[in-house]
Amino acid sequence: MLPYFFDTCCIAKRISTKKPAFALTWLCTVILSNMLLMDSATSAITSPLEVSKEYQRSLDEHRTISSTRGRQSGKRFTPYWAAQIDGGEEAAKDLASKYGFIYLGEIMPGIYHFKHQRVAKRSPHQNLFHQNQLYFDRKVRWVEQQVAKVRVKRDIYQPPPNDPSWPRMWYLNRGGPGGIDMNVRSVWARGYAGQGVVVTILDDGLETDHPDLKPNYDRYASFDVNSNDENPDPRYVERDFRNINRHGTRCAGEVAAAANNSICGLGIAYKARIGGVRMLDGDVTDAMESRSLGHNLQHIDVYSASWGPEDDGRTVDGPGKLARMAFRNGILKGRGGLGSIFVWASGNGGKYDDNCNCDGYTNSIYTLGVSSASEHGTIPWYAETCSSTLAVTYSSGGQGEKGVVTTDLNHTCTDSHSGTSASAPLAAGICALTLSANPRLTWRDLQYIVIYSARPDGLYTNDWRVNGVGRRVSHAFGYGLMDAAAMVDLALNWTTVPTQRICEIHAPLPRSPLKMRHHASERLQLETDGCLSNEAGDPSQAVVYLEHVQAKVTLTSDCRGEVELWLTSPMGTVSKLLSKRPFDLDVAGFHAWPFMSVHFWGEMANGTWTLTVHSGNAVVSLIGWSLSLYGVSSKPPFHPSSRQQLQPREYRERELHPLSSMLDEQLVGGSASLPQAPIPFIPKESPSFSPAGYAVEYEDKPPPPPPVPPPFGSDFLDPWSDSEEVSGGFQLKPKWYINHNLLQALYAVPPKRANGVSSASAGHSPYHGGGPAYPGGYGLERLNSPRKSPSQIQPSPPAALWQRMDLTRQSAVKSVKSSWKDDNSATALWTSQVFAIFYIFLCLFV
Repeated sequence: MLPYFFDTCCIAKRISTKKPAFALTWLCTVILSNMLLMDSATSAITSPLEVSKEYQRSLDEHRTISSTRGRQSGKRFTPYWAAQIDGGEEAAKDLASKYGFIYLGEIMPGIYHFKHQRVAKRSPHQNLFHQNQLYFDRKVRWVEQQVAKVRVKRDIYQPPPNDPSWPRMWYLNRGGPGGIDMNVRSVWARGYAGQGVVVTILDDGLETDHPDLKPNYDRYASFDVNSNDENPDPRYVERDFRNINRHGTRCAGEVAAAANNSICGLGIAYKARIGGVRMLDGDVTDAMESRSLGHNLQHIDVYSASWGPEDDGRTVDGPGKLARMAFRNGILKGRGGLGSIFVWASGNGGKYDDNCNCDGYTNSIYTLGVSSASEHGTIPWYAETCSSTLAVTYSSGGQGEKGVVTTDLNHTCTDSHSGTSASAPLAAGICALTLSANPRLTWRDLQYIVIYSARPDGLYTNDWRVNGVGRRVSHAFGYGLMDAAAMVDLALNWTTVPTQRICEIHAPLPRSPLKMRHHASERLQLETDGCLSNEAGDPSQAVVYLEHVQAKVTLTSDCRGEVELWLTSPMGTVSKLLSKRPFDLDVAGFHAWPFMSVHFWGEMANGTWTLTVHSGNAVVSLIGWSLSLYGVSSKPPFHPSSRQQLQPREYRERELHPLSSMLDEQLVGGSASLPQAPIPFIPKESPSFSPAGYAVEYEDKPPPPPPVPPPFGSDFLDPWSDSEEVSGGFQLKPKWYINHNLLQALYAVPPKRANGVSSASAGHSPYHGGGPAYPGGYGLERLNSPRKSPSQIQPSPPAALWQRMDLTRQSAVKSVKSSWKDDNSATALWTSQVFAIFYIFLCLFV
């Protein structure tokens, strides 16, 4: 603001001292010219289209910091920063000292963690002063002030036990009715107890001197991210049983409590090394999560996490940019390239009808999502159901059912550990037993072994279905109860799975969003050959046998919790991606949210996929969707034969409960009526869309994380918006993006496709679904320099996200105009002129 003010005042002073009348005339001219300048972007546009409230809300969510003057609604900014810095650790320390920051350490190669003591611990305003100090330094390539996230521990609060006697560890040596347990004792009898395996608990600390943990404690697998030191001991809180930091110590005892020492019980992998990362005792930021997930990758084998976003039935949240990079880094480089094992609790939101597919940690392909079964094989009241859960272990149940025995604070023990918080460490312990039998297993090998060995016997729900390869699977229990002995047997005879492939199939963009009224159902279909046609007919590059399947959906709704989603595979398996969430009254909808299912594991990828959307008691606008198929091109080890070859089709259909009958029973009480043909705006063939999508070879590496949506509003140039793998770690790649629709509106640049051919000459409009669909792309133009003129730009395919919102030339410019008026620079300009007027009047009349 000051440069505008002083420039205007200096000129005004020189004129007013000689010609006061002319000074007023000059000042009015300046003000009028600035008014014309601010409106010039839309002066040539007439009759702009009205953007609906739903679309405007979507745009408002992507407003940049400058349009809100440093404040972002609902966010709590912390005194921590993450920055990518050239020159290594010494350069990072020098910059910290130069600008008054405290250097906290390296998050991952090339990215460093800072803290500033003079910044408030929690503030709704971003500290732009300190942000810009780092941003404008020549050695800094990217910087971000960290935002505090809500992360809750997934245990169930129960009062301390009154019974001083210790019950037997029923989940290991007895099981429920019929004698079913997790089959651990036979593994111990064969000599496997977790030797040579290191497990780390990501939580609120670990009592390192606990007599049942001390024999197996590993300081190299431990760190305190909250206090930035090497001691993970918890902070002791008295007289507050709900916030006491006992959670991590309890989880650690389930994995590796020592055996035969007459203290408490024993861990599943009682000879494994155990460590803890204290990171939940305070504000949790993206940088803190990233440091925790990436701690000592070459030393730690298994990371166990029993926490996540709030399980309140209305939150949709997941890992941030740095945490996603940490997951990828662990998968690609952890355990010497075999991949770190991330075990995650699926959540305790069952009381609120929450769905763990709205949790970006449990629905990641990189994590092994684990839920709970009660002592009697029923669904616990707290358990969430979703299609991303792989398997379950035993945990607490309802009134009168037993909990889990483990270590507790102050050198004590407990038999009341509970929730999915207790399930994840048990699963981590079984994974440690498996790795002790075969340490060469990759992260994908272990997921295969869990699915192949899990037992549905003794687990009671009416949700069991049989998928296309004959496996029973449930939204409540996944593939069943984890079986330690069966996993070790498979591990000893395992052959590494083939290279992972990925096939992306994008639905052609509609001319306008598909509107759905109350209690409406729509079936959207996509066809694919597993990306075989995009790889010159080479079957070794296509997805033939499936692993994970993600449906990325973008929609708006006046009540998000009413929306339900199903996905049907070409082999007839129906997986419910999203169930009703009565407490979710949000109107934001979903923006390319990945709903993941593991129910199609082993099935054939080629054929017709069907996404069924039910609106419930809400109005829904479906903007777009796509499929990500992960799998292999050749038959994996121990793959069963397809059930089409074993059973007649009539039997398979009766077992699977066709989609129409499921909707009749579960949605509208028998009144559902579904169209039999695909909706008109999804053609099977398009001049710019290949139904087969595309395939990518990853050489046993996972695909990159989903792209971050581009920013909207006044700052539509976004550097450092992507990442690439470089030697020694990940580097944030400098890219400059500008929206092609915006260029056409402002500079009348004719739309072109990637090869430079005009869309008009190609015979289809780029704004109504005719443009090519690029995987993960938004039709954004990459420039080598942000200062290129429009004539130098080679336009890319039209912006897919703008197409989905039906933002044409007029509405795009209207949005930019509203953003410009909110910009800080415009505010500074008008403020300076007000001060200038006041100053001239002082010069004239005082």
